[in-house]
Amino acid sequence: MTKKQAYIIMTLLALLSAVVLLGAALVLQHVAGAAL
Repeated sequence: MTKKQAYIIMTLLALLSAVVLLGAALVLQHVAGAAL
């Protein structure tokens, strides 16, 4: 695996984790809003 490939994979993983965190935050917000 080249450095470029490793860099691309790391970038994709970072984007994926950011999307997952954002999704989790939105779901928690929705659940909290529904609970109130």
